[in-house]
Amino acid sequence: MSCRFCGNTNTEVTEVEFKDGSKHLKEFCNPCSKWIGWVPQNKDPREFVMPIGKHNGKTLQKILEDDFDYLLWASENLPLNIRKKICNILNFPPPT
Repeated sequence: MSCRFCGNTNTEVTEVEFKDGSKHLKEFCNPCSKWIGWVPQNKDPREFVMPIGKHNGKTLQKILEDDFDYLLWASENLPLNIRKKICNILNFPPPT
């Protein structure tokens, strides 16, 4: 990716670990030191760590193994970005 500030393609990607343990990739431009953005990652949705609720801190895989009924409920009641991940692993149509 090229820098939107200086146009240079000399960028660096580093991994950042958030407080919840999730890891993300950020990209910076080396010449101008500007932050370019977060790098998309194709992670298995089963590795997503639930950020809210009674299963806060557990992966969707662990919740799938331990509390399938909760995932059914969550697929209709939690915020859209989380519902999309849940529906993906349950092979349900994506929510709107």
